[in-house]
Amino acid sequence: MLRRLHPLTKLLLFILLAVLVFFEKNPSSLILTLAFLVFCAAKGEIPPSKLIRNYRWMIFALVIGIIASTMVPAARLCLLLIMSSVLNISTTPTEIAYAVGMIVPSRDFTMMVSISLSFIPVLAEEASRISDAQKARGAKRTRAAVATVVPLFASAFRRASDLADAMTVRAYGTTARPSRLNTPRFTKTDLGAVLFTLCYAAAVIFVEVF
Repeated sequence: MLRRLHPLTKLLLFILLAVLVFFEKNPSSLILTLAFLVFCAAKGEIPPSKLIRNYRWMIFALVIGIIASTMVPAARLCLLLIMSSVLNISTTPTEIAYAVGMIVPSRDFTMMVSISLSFIPVLAEEASRISDAQKARGAKRTRAAVATVVPLFASAFRRASDLADAMTVRAYGTTARPSRLNTPRFTKTDLGAVLFTLCYAAAVIFVEVF
């Protein structure tokens, strides 16, 4: 169900969740938010193991937070990271850029957001490949890190140059309002998601106030 929601609905609801997290001080409301995110992940057909595997270090951060009496800030950070993961996994970069474009009516800004989000996994894969090559050559950890940065930047600039040439060849910018093959539409599912999220927000506010 989460994947079928309109991109703007998901973006606005997750922004609301992020704002609520910053004001949460009661452990009960933090647990309620975690349960809500687990429910969203289940509706988005996202295995909990995938989230845990990506952020295994969060358990260590929570332990340190308990020892240092900073459990609430650490829990907020963990919830925000889980929230961003659920949004990114259930929404493609193109959909996120489309939702941002509906909020900020700037074609160039929307394109910049779309390209930036699309480049993140590509550069991450490139960095992993370069790092493995440096380790195979017997480079030390610090030297391998330094030797990874320069090729990664070179690869990023090369990809950016190729993309700029491709956009020029395809006459990007000549059309004032480019068309879309598939335009997302608001449905009853979006209305149900909004009402459900507002109920959750009311519950969090009730727990925090009372």
